[in-house]
Amino acid sequence: MSLFQAEASGSRVMFTVAMIMCLVTADRQIFNACIDPVRRSLGVGLEQMGILVSAYLWGYVALNLPGGALADRVGGLNVLICATVVWSAALALTPMATSTSIPFAATFACRLAFGAASGVSLPASASVVGKSLPAEERSRRISIVFAVHNGGPAIGLASASLLGIIDWPVLFYAFGAFGVCLAGGSLVRSCPSASSPKSSTQRFTPLLRAEDIPDTRASFMDDGQLLVERVHFAQQLMCLIMVHSIINITYALTQYWLPVYFSNDLHMSLAGSAGMAALPFVTMACCAFMSGPAGDRLVARGWNKLAVRRFMMAISHFGPAVCLIALAHIWNPCLAVGVLMVMLGMHAFNAAGFHAHLQDVAASKAGTILGITNTIGNLCSSISTVIIGYIVEQTGNFKLVFYMCAGMYCLGFAVFLWGVRPEKLFG
Repeated sequence: MSLFQAEASGSRVMFTVAMIMCLVTADRQIFNACIDPVRRSLGVGLEQMGILVSAYLWGYVALNLPGGALADRVGGLNVLICATVVWSAALALTPMATSTSIPFAATFACRLAFGAASGVSLPASASVVGKSLPAEERSRRISIVFAVHNGGPAIGLASASLLGIIDWPVLFYAFGAFGVCLAGGSLVRSCPSASSPKSSTQRFTPLLRAEDIPDTRASFMDDGQLLVERVHFAQQLMCLIMVHSIINITYALTQYWLPVYFSNDLHMSLAGSAGMAALPFVTMACCAFMSGPAGDRLVARGWNKLAVRRFMMAISHFGPAVCLIALAHIWNPCLAVGVLMVMLGMHAFNAAGFHAHLQDVAASKAGTILGITNTIGNLCSSISTVIIGYIVEQTGNFKLVFYMCAGMYCLGFAVFLWGVRPEKLFG
């Protein structure tokens, strides 16, 4: 294969991955934007809707790590295509589930299946980038994948603005059908490199074996030194889990509850609220593109890497905390959207903070560490969605929720500042 053919092949693969990653987050937002009409169809309260929102996360958590292992064995693109079919079918079946004899249980099952299938998307896309592209292109391409992934919610929420002229099931059917067609077209156009024999015959290895913990110098250490090394590893892993959990919890607030906030606190129509709620995610996608190069420039100017990561985390945590406190006292929809755009834009800078730090200290096992922290983080955010639904139902607004999340942002930065260290976790 010539250089031009290889570049074209890689571009086709990455276009497919980008389309699927955009679709999965857009599909995720369709349900969130339709919470009110779905709730009326089911005849349940916000607390029960919080359970349905969490069902997605429970399924997502269940297959997050196994999905990455499967992608390494059979090819990331193959896993992505199959997962797209499953989650698209689950999305299209959701309106039908609300009309069954057991509507809540059936809808819960659809949400669980949707989450389980979409849970493989991030690790599978990372597998495609790692196996289908040369090393010098991976950083740029993975940043594009994450930016598109962050921009997908804007498409889903913007599409929900059509609810003023169409019924909510139409959105579920349309996006579900598009996903199946996209998967079929991707299967036809898929590049062999994404599912080459080398990829499909790789042996499965444990996600984190005992020997992976940094004890390669054990023969040169006494027992005390080895204990210190392992305590350091455990302490750093716990800090990373805490920080990632807080990132997921605070992001879940905006990802799952923005349309409800607009309609409940700002008294906007569902169609109008969904359209306005899409704008902050556009800012988030743009800032995801910017944060990495900005951090690289600071390092090039002589900044210590950990100082850069802390600076980016300060932006991504203190900025949103201030915005949330301001939102608790804002009742104008346009002003609220402006604040949310600034908030999610700053939140996106954690890509150059937390995620870049993982590459600094655990590059050889970054996928494994991220899988662990993201799994636990999503478990925490699934619990938080139920709590948010309960608080809003009891208080009638999001004011207390905003204050609590602002405090969590500050806690997340404090843990990163004082707990995270620059020493590598693996030799």
